[in-house]
Amino acid sequence: MTLRGRLLLSALLLSLATTAVLALVVRASWQRAESERFQAEFEGAIRTLDQQLEQAGPELSRKLKPLCDHDPIVDSALIGLEGGTLGQRLLSLRARVPELKRSLGVDALYLVTKSGEIVAGDNYPEEVSASEISAWASSVSREPALRISDTLAFEAGCQKKSHGTWVALVAARRVAPFLEEAGLRADLTLSLHEEMGRIDFDPSALHIEERPVAALGGAVLRAERSRKSLRASLAHLDSEVLTAAAGTLGGALLLAFFLSRGLARPVAQFAERTRQAVQGRVEMLPISGGPELEEAARAFNATLSDLSALRERVKVTERIAARREVARQIAHEIKNPLSPIRTSIETLRKMKERGHEEFDSYFEETTKTVLEEVRRINTLVSHFSEYARVPSPSPQQTNVSALVLHLAKLHEGLGAEIEFEEKDSYEIPIDPDQISQVVTNLLKNAIEATAARADGLVRIVVALTDDKRNVCIRLSDNGPGLSPESVDRIFEPYFTTKSGGSGLGLPISHRIAVEHGGDLTYTTSTSGGAEFVLVLPLTGPPILDEAKQG
Repeated sequence: MTLRGRLLLSALLLSLATTAVLALVVRASWQRAESERFQAEFEGAIRTLDQQLEQAGPELSRKLKPLCDHDPIVDSALIGLEGGTLGQRLLSLRARVPELKRSLGVDALYLVTKSGEIVAGDNYPEEVSASEISAWASSVSREPALRISDTLAFEAGCQKKSHGTWVALVAARRVAPFLEEAGLRADLTLSLHEEMGRIDFDPSALHIEERPVAALGGAVLRAERSRKSLRASLAHLDSEVLTAAAGTLGGALLLAFFLSRGLARPVAQFAERTRQAVQGRVEMLPISGGPELEEAARAFNATLSDLSALRERVKVTERIAARREVARQIAHEIKNPLSPIRTSIETLRKMKERGHEEFDSYFEETTKTVLEEVRRINTLVSHFSEYARVPSPSPQQTNVSALVLHLAKLHEGLGAEIEFEEKDSYEIPIDPDQISQVVTNLLKNAIEATAARADGLVRIVVALTDDKRNVCIRLSDNGPGLSPESVDRIFEPYFTTKSGGSGLGLPISHRIAVEHGGDLTYTTSTSGGAEFVLVLPLTGPPILDEAKQG
C-alpha cells in the first residue's frame, strides 16, 4: 500500500475509533445523567409528598374536631342511643353523612356507635371490615386521632360521649391522589407496595426506583417512567453524533489527503532520484517538505555527490587496472615473438660479416620467420584496438525475446540443435547491436563446444529474474564444459581454451553486459556442459560519460 493510502486509512480508522469511543462515552454520560435526573426528580416527588402528607393529616383532624363537639349528626345519633330511638333516626343520619363527607372533602366518612355498629357511611374499601373501623373508632378520644391505615389512607377519628355511651366519626382520605399529584409535578408514575424488590417489568421499557417512606408508615414508594423518551433522546443524540462524525471524518480524510500529498511527493521524488542514480543519472533532490524531509533531502544530495565522486574514482581505478592488465598481456604476447626476431637478425648480421656461404638460404628462412612474428604482433595489436574501441551502449526499445529468437534461427543448421523457450517477453532499452554481438558469441562458443557430439544441443531460455527487475537470457549446452582452472579466467583478455582463439570474445561480452547495468556469469549446466547467464535490467543501461571512458 502506498504512503498516501496508509495515511488515508490511518485517518479513517482513527476517526472511526474516536467517533465510536466518543459516542459510547456520550451515550453512557447521557444515560447516567438521565438516571441521576430521574433519582433527583424522585427525591423531589418524595419531598413534595411529605409536605402534602404533613399538611393533610392535621388538616383532616382539625376538620373533625368541631363536628364531634357540636354537629347535629353526632348529637342526634348520641340522643338516639340514649333514648333507644336510633333506629328512627337512621334514615336522616344516612342522608346527612354523604353531604357532610362532600363538605369535608374526604373520601370516606363513617358514624360509629359504642357497640361497633356503623350507622352511616360509604365508599370505604371493601377489604376493610366494619369491625376494624369500629375497633379503631373505639380507641379514639374526644380529641381527633390520625393514622395511616393498611389500605394506605389517612384516617382521623373523634368521639363524643354521654352517660356511658359514645358516638365516633371516622373520616378517611386516600393517599393515591397525593401520589398522583406529586407524580404529575415530577413527570413520574408513583405507586405504593408492601415490599421492595417484587418488580415484574421490562427494564428496557421502564425506569423504576423504589424507596420506603416513613410518612406512609414505611410503605414502599415506587417511581416509574417510560424509557421511550430516553430512547428517543438517545436516537437524536446518535443522529447528532453521526452527523458530527461524518463531518469530522470528511475533514480528517481531506486533511490526510493534503498531508499525504505533501509527504508522498518528496518520497516519490526520492525513489525516482534513487533509480536515476542507479542508472548513472545524478540529479539532486529539491529541498522541500518540512524540516525533517529537508534534512533528509540534504543528506541524500550529499550522498549522491559522494556517490558520483566515488563512481568516477572507481571508473578511473578500473580503467587503470584494466589497462595495466592489458598492457601486461600485450607485453607478454609481444615479448614472445621479439626474442626469435632478435636472434634471427643477429644471426643474419654475423653470417653477413663472415660471408657465410649459406647466408642466402638462411636469409630466406629467417625473413619468413620474422615476417610471421610481425604478423602475429600486428594481429595482437588489432585485437587490442578492437577491445579498446568497444563504445558505450546506444539504447533503444528492443524486444529481447524477438532479438534472441532471430539470432537463434540464424545459427540453425550450423551444428548443434537449438531449442528456444520464452517465459517472459519485454521490450527494454538496450543496444541491440551490442547484445546481438554477445548472444552471437555465446551461440558460436556453444555450437563449437558440442561439435564432437552427434546429439549436440544448445538451449536458450528468456525469462524475468525472481525479483522482476531484470531480463535473464540463459544459454546452455551439453558439451564438455570448462575445467575449474579455466572458469576463474574466462573473462580475462587474451585467455582462451581454443586453438586460434583471440581470447577477447568473452571479455568484450562481459564488458558489454556490465556497461548495460547487468552481468554475464558462467555456471555448469544440468547436462554437465557450459551455461552462460546474461542479465539485463528492465530500466536499461546507466548513462555513461563518453568523455571519461577513453
